[in-house]
Amino acid sequence: MRIWLILLAVMTTAIVITVGSLWLFYTMEDSRGAHEWEAAKDRLRAAGEVTDFSDLIPPEIPDERNLAAIPLFRVDIAKDTESPELGNLNRMMAHIEPDFDSMPKVGLLFKGQKTDFGPVEDYLAKRYEKVEGHPPDKLDALAQFDALCQELTDLRQAALVRPQCRFPRDYVSMPPFNRPYGTTTVLLKLFKVINLHALVALHENRPDMALGDIEAAIKISDALRREPILISGLVGIGGMAIMDQSIWEGLVSHAWTDQQLDELQKQLQGGDFLSDYQLCLRGEATGQMAPMLDYFRDHRQLRSVIALAHDDDSSSRPDSAIAHLLAWLVPNGWFDLAKVRGLSIYFQAAREVMSDKDHRVYPEKSDQLAQKGKSGIYFYDMPDVLVGLACGPVINSAGPFATGQFRIDAIITACALERYRLAHGSYPASLDELGAVEAGGVPHDIMSGDAYHYALPDHGSYLLYSVGWNQVDDGGKIIYKADNPNAQDWKKGDWVWPGPPEPKTPAVILK
Repeated sequence: MRIWLILLAVMTTAIVITVGSLWLFYTMEDSRGAHEWEAAKDRLRAAGEVTDFSDLIPPEIPDERNLAAIPLFRVDIAKDTESPELGNLNRMMAHIEPDFDSMPKVGLLFKGQKTDFGPVEDYLAKRYEKVEGHPPDKLDALAQFDALCQELTDLRQAALVRPQCRFPRDYVSMPPFNRPYGTTTVLLKLFKVINLHALVALHENRPDMALGDIEAAIKISDALRREPILISGLVGIGGMAIMDQSIWEGLVSHAWTDQQLDELQKQLQGGDFLSDYQLCLRGEATGQMAPMLDYFRDHRQLRSVIALAHDDDSSSRPDSAIAHLLAWLVPNGWFDLAKVRGLSIYFQAAREVMSDKDHRVYPEKSDQLAQKGKSGIYFYDMPDVLVGLACGPVINSAGPFATGQFRIDAIITACALERYRLAHGSYPASLDELGAVEAGGVPHDIMSGDAYHYALPDHGSYLLYSVGWNQVDDGGKIIYKADNPNAQDWKKGDWVWPGPPEPKTPAVILK
């Protein structure tokens, strides 16, 4: 009997010690995580950083000044999904493009290819007859387009009198990855429609109307990029990349007047994709990453991390069951530690990868941080696992912002070159000569800090390019992706803005 009592006492003592040790471990880890999280925010605030997501949200705009408040962008609630949608916009676009991939192909800027308008005119005639119920008769392509998309006229007119633009956003729903972004991504289709309309207007000798389309698109792009949300910023960049085609075709066709070129330059000079990148990263850190980890902590849904990482329904994956078990074993403090490490990487990228003050991009910093997000993960260190899964896609987003800024710089420079040609009858021998036309000169290469490369390979043409992500002068050579000869590999070769006529730019397809 005494032996059993001794064994019971030993077991009870062991249980008490184990429970006490676990309690002490969880208490200490929770305290350590909470302390380091607050200390990390204090360090950032002391350095002048904003750590409260609400302080990054752009201010409200009165409807009478807000381009996004016109009926075209009215937000409805879909009856089947109960999610927000731009009903009027969707109905307008259904007239011109019932299937996004069915729209006629436009030219390829970086191959120096202008749009073939034969297929465009055939497409518009078919859509007009389908929607209106009768052939277009004597209506030209532009009149057909305007009949199909009357709201584009309203958009151009509203852009003239509404100086600002801000779309409604959901900043608070939890979890953050379930916030609806359909009203943002659908705007990529709108950019495609606006660009096609601008191209048709140029083809019909209406550069004034084309410029109105472009200026409206610039306002929409600016509004998207100035949201502290990465998806919004990327859509804004993608939209401007689409519009670059109509801007370029107007330039190489010498369609713009000096006054129109001056206006276009002024519209684009306010575009700063480098500061937009910094805003998006800070917003992702404070408004997406940190709240997401808080949600996982409070709801113990680590399997959601697996799903996000693999972009699928991972409930049947073996590691999902492990994650479900670990969800109840991970101390709260480890989620705070993950937030600390994530905050450090995001804010370091915002400070070091791009500098809006110096107008520079530092690709080596981006590559180092991207590698840090991968090689720094130890699978026995749960905070590292959590932050590694959260940071990867965001840190790798520098490329679109950098290439987008190059295109803005290139357009501003190309406008100055065209204004010089209008004044002197030919392009200058050097970019230095543009100072007489453009008081502020021209931007420097964001990838090197030196002047953009400029050459006059043929009479009446020019070649303008950046050394690109590899920071090596490849002589204006574009590298295309091996699996898509129409897509540029932005990490290799140079970034080129071709001039008129068809440029003879060397191109290499990697095998």
